[in-house]
Amino acid sequence: MESFVFKHKYSFLFGLVIILAGVLRFWDYAGFSYSNDELSALLRVRFNSFSDLVNKGFYVDGHPGGMQVFLYYWTRLFGNSEAVVRLPFVFAGILTVWVAYIVSSRWFNKVTGLFVALTIAFLELPILYSQIARPYASGLFFSMLMVFFWTRILFDLKNAKKPRKIILLLGYTLSTAACMYNHYFSFLFAGLVGATGLFFLNKANVKHYLLCGLASIVLFIPHVSITINHLQIGGVGEWLGKPGLYWLTEHIFYIFNESYLLLLFVLAIFVFSIILPVRKFRLNRFQIISIIWFLFPFLVGYFYSKEVNPVLQHSVLIFSFPFLIFFLFSFMKEPFDKNKLIAFIMLAMIGLYSFLLDDNYYRKQHFGEFKDIAFQISAWDEAYGSENITKAINVNHPWYIQYYLNRNSAAVQFEQYENKGGMDLLDLKHIVEAASTDYFLYAWTKPSPPVIGDLIRVNFPFIAKKIDYDGLSAVTLYSKNDYGAIYPEQQPIRVEANGFENPGLWNADESHLDNEVVFNGQFSYRFDSTVLYGPAYSSRILDISDKPFRLIKVSLMAYTPGAMFKTPLVISIDTPDGENCCWAGTNLDYYMDPGVWNHVFFQYEVPEVQSTSNMLKIYVWNNQLLDFYIDDIKIAFYE
Repeated sequence: MESFVFKHKYSFLFGLVIILAGVLRFWDYAGFSYSNDELSALLRVRFNSFSDLVNKGFYVDGHPGGMQVFLYYWTRLFGNSEAVVRLPFVFAGILTVWVAYIVSSRWFNKVTGLFVALTIAFLELPILYSQIARPYASGLFFSMLMVFFWTRILFDLKNAKKPRKIILLLGYTLSTAACMYNHYFSFLFAGLVGATGLFFLNKANVKHYLLCGLASIVLFIPHVSITINHLQIGGVGEWLGKPGLYWLTEHIFYIFNESYLLLLFVLAIFVFSIILPVRKFRLNRFQIISIIWFLFPFLVGYFYSKEVNPVLQHSVLIFSFPFLIFFLFSFMKEPFDKNKLIAFIMLAMIGLYSFLLDDNYYRKQHFGEFKDIAFQISAWDEAYGSENITKAINVNHPWYIQYYLNRNSAAVQFEQYENKGGMDLLDLKHIVEAASTDYFLYAWTKPSPPVIGDLIRVNFPFIAKKIDYDGLSAVTLYSKNDYGAIYPEQQPIRVEANGFENPGLWNADESHLDNEVVFNGQFSYRFDSTVLYGPAYSSRILDISDKPFRLIKVSLMAYTPGAMFKTPLVISIDTPDGENCCWAGTNLDYYMDPGVWNHVFFQYEVPEVQSTSNMLKIYVWNNQLLDFYIDDIKIAFYE
């Protein structure tokens, strides 16, 4: 048995790697909630005709239509459960490991192939996107398959017989077209691979190679008008920030499961593979290609994100990330001796430790939650009575939450389905004020205005239950009565709370103190056409607290006899020289009805890099020179 294993060591070890890749990808792949993007994709295949799928499903989406077409037919045949919809992507992830082994073995040797396959098998990046129905695992598989055929055509075609030659040419054409239809970054990678091949043309492959490239372009022609429309769409720049200077190093760290131990061990293998052989160091063509293919998509995404529209995320570089792994292990040489076996086993142990224990992959919340939120809503309805709970939710589309509520046979009515801030806050305020129930339930599955909790607690001051999904989603049950709140609240490190009995605290003009329209105490502060800036809180950051703070919460009461229009409550931070470095505001009219006192809330997360000598200012800017009153200002600082 030992001699058999030794004789077939590459096949034996690669078989273990494939089993490992399969177990890690199949484990709980159907157990966690659909992500927001998956539900969006499933929503956009619920059409009765192919023309509606094109015009309403992906013409307006910003991604190529290949994945939507696949899901359209797949779900019509097999349904839309997680187990069914995600299954092809799990298989794509496993097959990627197989193709990566073949390609890296052909480019370098089987030792490199084993280490490449093992690493891709346990890295979170390819595993995560093998477990969700989005165009990343599929695009990674198509990209690796394309490189396999690309390699065979450019370097092995002359030795291939005619039937095999036809298969290679057809395979390269179709896999390239699949990359183009899958995702625009896999499209970019296909173009990069195609352009690289031009440097290796010869008499034996030039005609076949150019014909394959032309054929793949022809296959994409039906999508050209759709792509032109996609280029005019704003994309994710509305919520995705521009990448910073160190984004690439952060991306590499992310690739290696955000584990210093794993990254250092891989780098140690890389370094020892270079310095141990007694030979002159020189990069071969495939090592140069690996570096270029890894860096080029990043550079395109980086500069496009800086100059045009932010698009750079870890996920969009998944199609080219294996070539960093290729490069790092490319200096390993055969044979596969005991030292390499020890390194292989240690890599597997460190990789699995970083993935399962250090990163805690299967217990971590990776995306916004829908499944458990729907379950909790149904459970709380049963426990407290649905008639006793008013409900609101912040979700991109009502169907996203209804998909899971339908599984629980729950007929749930939400008073508000989306809150983007702004005047949506005023709408929510009216819903809260009109609620006659004992409880108010609020859930969010996407980023929501942080002041919503404060707004709800004006009328429902107690938190009966709350479940937070690692800051990616939450569901909270508020109550009018204290039935025993169980959710601990963070305490501020300092609070400034005062009316205008001590106007000096707020740098207030005493001539505008009013004792007729007052919410609390003896005075309010009156704005009119002569007052541009109202009472201001002003302090050096150093003087506020000896502890660093990251969050500022401001609340005040405001009264207007008429309509308000874009009058901001401002938080500003200036340098000692008076140069502004941070400015944020919220409009009072998001909270205000005329003729009554209204609660106004504002939360601001202070940027990390902040000099303690900088000056913090908080004030109302009466830029419209309107008539209104404010009172009862409170400012709280949190760690």
